[in-house]
Amino acid sequence: MLRKIIYTLLLLSTFAKAQHAPTAMVNTAMNSFISQCGTRLSAIELYAINNFVAVNIANGNWAVMDRAWIFAQSIQANSRISIKNPTSTAVTETNSPTWTQYQGYTGNGTTSYIVTNYSLVTGGNNFVLNSADFGVYVNSIGTAARNSVELGACTSGGAVSTSLYTRYSDDNMYALVNHNAGAFATGSISTALGLTSGRRTASNAVAIWKDGVSQYTNTTASSSVPAYDLYVLARNVAGNSLLVDNFSDRRVAFAYAGSSAIGTLNLYNSLNLIAHQLGFHF
Repeated sequence: MLRKIIYTLLLLSTFAKAQHAPTAMVNTAMNSFISQCGTRLSAIELYAINNFVAVNIANGNWAVMDRAWIFAQSIQANSRISIKNPTSTAVTETNSPTWTQYQGYTGNGTTSYIVTNYSLVTGGNNFVLNSADFGVYVNSIGTAARNSVELGACTSGGAVSTSLYTRYSDDNMYALVNHNAGAFATGSISTALGLTSGRRTASNAVAIWKDGVSQYTNTTASSSVPAYDLYVLARNVAGNSLLVDNFSDRRVAFAYAGSSAIGTLNLYNSLNLIAHQLGFHF
């Protein structure tokens, strides 16, 4: 109860400040995002997202990100735009995943997913073979443990994969980052809720992180970067819409991709704040 009261007061204070925030408070990167939004952001969104961007610019994360999507906004169309590189192609919805204001996208577990239109090979210059980081913030678990990918792409037959399983049917989390399927960074996990990240920091070093803390590692060698778009709530198999698999019924509020120079704990801390400010914290 005390925690809820504290965050309610924080939210009210933040909203009050946003109402009087001068234009100069909005940083240049945030202005680029705003210019792509067809509908004006609410005052609380303007303040909270601007702070999130500013903090990650200051801590160095912004420069090494390719994309960052806050799906949990007040306007669905704005939620499709990456706040990093906002002039890039917005995400597209396939088979109507459910979007909930200030919460994010939920898959149906059978057919629906998000095409990010972000190619792991051509979508930026930060996510590369031996330096890669990507992740999702889940705020509703759907089926507690299921055979689903919350963020992923792979070559034909799943031979080479970059995919993230926040909690599989065996109650383990799994991450593949630019390497052959079957060799995972993996270990047990009690919940899919929160920020799950897959990271490759060297040709023989992969790790899976939870809420900014490294959980499990693997020494599997890198092989290649799948030359396909990342999908959210399913796995893109060789760019063939007939082969998309591992559909998720979870709800994702945030997703990102970039290099392993991203400070995952710093990212989690800034995300945790905006999650409470906008209301998408689990």
